[in-house]
Amino acid sequence: MASIFRRRRDGKVSERYYIKYKDEKGCWRVKAGFKSLSATKQLAAEIERKIERRKAGLEDEYTDQLRRPLSEHLSDFAAHLKGKGVSPVYLKKTINWLKASFDIMGVRFYNNINLDCIDKLLLVLEERRLANKTKNHYLGGLKEFLRWGVITGRWLKNPLEKMKLLNPEINRKRARRSLTVDELKRLLSVSPPERRILYMTAAYAGLRLNELRTLKWSDLDLNNNPPTVTVKAENSKSKRVDTIPLNRELAESLRHWQKKNRESRFVFRVPGRYLKYFRRDLAAAEIARVDEEGRVVDFHSLRHTYATLLSLAGVPPRQAQALLRHADITTTMKTYTHIEVLDLVRGVNALPSLSEAMETEDRVKAAAGCESKKNLGYQIGYHESCSNALLGALSCTKGEEKSDYKTVRKTRKIRHFRADECALMNKGEKNETMGSGGLEPPTNGL
Repeated sequence: MASIFRRRRDGKVSERYYIKYKDEKGCWRVKAGFKSLSATKQLAAEIERKIERRKAGLEDEYTDQLRRPLSEHLSDFAAHLKGKGVSPVYLKKTINWLKASFDIMGVRFYNNINLDCIDKLLLVLEERRLANKTKNHYLGGLKEFLRWGVITGRWLKNPLEKMKLLNPEINRKRARRSLTVDELKRLLSVSPPERRILYMTAAYAGLRLNELRTLKWSDLDLNNNPPTVTVKAENSKSKRVDTIPLNRELAESLRHWQKKNRESRFVFRVPGRYLKYFRRDLAAAEIARVDEEGRVVDFHSLRHTYATLLSLAGVPPRQAQALLRHADITTTMKTYTHIEVLDLVRGVNALPSLSEAMETEDRVKAAAGCESKKNLGYQIGYHESCSNALLGALSCTKGEEKSDYKTVRKTRKIRHFRADECALMNKGEKNETMGSGGLEPPTNGL
C-alpha cells in the first residue's frame, strides 16, 4: 500500500505531496505527486495498479516509456548531452542527424525502429551521394541514442547494438594530407609573424584550432626542463587535462613571441576568417590546396603533419599516440600518419647490409670447391697407384698372368679398395721385389 506524505526541511513543509511505494521487485520508491491531495491519491492508485499488472505479467516497466513519442525522448537526450558538457557544435549536429534519421525512416515511436528502417536510411543516404564517414555520423548518433535509452530504462534493448559502422576509407569524398618538410618551411617563410608562430605551434605541438585559440600564457611553462604546454579539459576535444612536452626550437620561438605580446592573456589571436588567411598563405608558398589525388590541405593538416613527422623521426606509435592525445592508437596510425613512397624507400634502405655475409658465403663455397677438386685429384691418383701396385703384384703370379689381368680390369670397374689395402699395395710396390715372403694377395676374392 502506497503512502502519501509531505517533506519537511529546515522546519518548512513542502507544498507538493510525495508517494512512497514498493515496486514489483520489492524495492522502495519515492515519486513526486501534486499540490492537490486528491490528485496525488489518484496518481498513487494508478501506480499501484501498474505494479499489480507487472506482477501478473500483463505489463512491463517499459510500457509508459514506449508510449512516449521519440521527439520527447530526443529532448531528454539533448539535455543529457548538454549536461555531459559536449560542445554546442556537437550537440547541434547530433540532434539534427537524429531528427533527419527519424524523418527518413518514418518512425515516431521506439517500437517502429528495426533493421528494415536502417536499410531504408542507408539507401536514402546513398542516393544523396554521401560518403561513408558521413553515414557513420547518422548511424553513430542512432546507436548512442538507443544505448542511452537502455541505460535510462526507457526500452529493453538496442536494436543496433551489433551493427557495425561502415568503412570510412571506402567512398571517401574528402581526404586530408600532411605537409612535407619543404612545404612547411615555405609556408613559415611567407607567413607574417603572428601567423608564422601559430602554424609552427600547430605543426610542432599538434594542437587543434580551438586549443590554439583558447591557449593562454599561463598554460605554458617555457622555463621548465623540458618546456611543456597544458591543454585544459574545457578546451580539449577529449574533455580531459593533458600536459605534453614542447620541442626546444618551438619553445625558443614562443619565448621570443612572449616578449612581444606580454600584454595579452592569450598566446594567439586567431582571426574569425582564419581559413581565408590560411589559403592566402598557401598560395604565397606555392602549395596546392588539392593535389593530383584529390587530397586537400587545410589548417588541421598541420596536426597531421605533426603525426607524420613523429613517425618519420622514429617515435614509437605508443608515444606518438600519447603526444597526439588520441584514445585509440588506430586513429594515430591510420588517420593522422601519412607515409609516402619515398619515405618507405628510405625505410627499406635503412635495413642492415648483408653483402659481406653473401661475399663470405661465396668465398667459402669457392674454397670448398677448390678443396674438393684437390681431394678428388689426390684420390684419383691414389687409387691409380693402388691399382698399379695390385697389377704388379698379380703379374708375379705364375700361370695366371693373362687371366688375372683381365680379372683386375674387371674388378676396377665394380669395386673400390679400402685405404688399408691401398697402403699395403703401395708398400709392396716400393719394395719392387715380391718374394715368397712378400705380399701374396688372395686371388679367390677377385
